[in-house]
Amino acid sequence: MLATDHTVGLTQERLKALVSYDPETGAFRRVASRRKPEGRSTGNGKREDGYVKIAVDGRKYFAHRLAWLYMTGGWPTAQVDHIDTDRANNRWSNLRAADPLLNSYNRRRGVNNTSGYKGVSYYKAGRNWRAYIRIDGVLKFLGGYSAPEIAHQAYVKAAESFFGPYARSA
Repeated sequence: MLATDHTVGLTQERLKALVSYDPETGAFRRVASRRKPEGRSTGNGKREDGYVKIAVDGRKYFAHRLAWLYMTGGWPTAQVDHIDTDRANNRWSNLRAADPLLNSYNRRRGVNNTSGYKGVSYYKAGRNWRAYIRIDGVLKFLGGYSAPEIAHQAYVKAAESFFGPYARSA
């Protein structure tokens, strides 16, 4: 069982004594110790879900949460969003604080999407393409369109309006 960030005493000071973090690359490296050589990459590699985990003092942590602690001095209060949705890209410029709702706005197009466009589906009865957006858990209809590209433009406009920098259109 893994301990959660809030129940362990790992501090920024202790983290920096054990590893270095390069905000430009997102890489963590071990600091020299009697048992381990300096500069060796740390982390258990990418997991099946795409996240990177790193063992520190016998406990495993998500690398993006360690990057947050390393750079800010405190644990994130909610979630850490990967702006490009690549869970292994832990560059500081790719990380931002997000509550679960904001983080959900940055999701990629669903795997069961058949239109090829996020927020767009074909409506057989109306023989048109419909644009939808989910806002605070409520699905909102944005209109029917003659082509999926046009429907997608409506989705993009609404996403940018409602979600701001967290909007993802693909």
